[in-house]
Amino acid sequence: MIVLDNGDLIQGTPLMTHYVKNHAEKPNPMIAIMNQIGLDAGVPGNHEFNFGKAILQDAVDQSNYPWLSANIVDEKTGKPYFGSPYIIKTLSNGVKVAITGVTTHYVPNWETPEHIQGIQFADAFTTLKEIVKEIQSNEDYDLLIALYHGGFERDMETGEVTETSGFTSTR
Repeated sequence: MIVLDNGDLIQGTPLMTHYVKNHAEKPNPMIAIMNQIGLDAGVPGNHEFNFGKAILQDAVDQSNYPWLSANIVDEKTGKPYFGSPYIIKTLSNGVKVAITGVTTHYVPNWETPEHIQGIQFADAFTTLKEIVKEIQSNEDYDLLIALYHGGFERDMETGEVTETSGFTSTR
């Protein structure tokens, strides 16, 4: 079994707002829950940055699982901000699963600049194509899972484009 989180874990609920405002020095309750569940990996969502880098880094440090986002990179090094851009998990039946993720590169359009200082958000679609090629060239796997944290890029009623991440269909 594989258990994954596709983002927006540490922001968006009254629990997390209360935690950040009153108990940030204590263990992150959402991360504690994910650790208890036995998450295999998580992808940061755009809301992971809402409380600032310190809260995000604490969450990452408390996690018993890797955070994957191939397109979020350290501005100075150009390397993935969260470490490895993918993992290989071998299931109990011997099936090898490659898992990677990307996050919408629209984060800088929404987020407070101080919260993402030193971080670059490369094009999600281009990065995903590159990382899949890298995995195909360098890894032995049976199944590849690519997680994308993004949103609706078209108005749900009119079909009008509201943003472009590279994943928007031309239909």
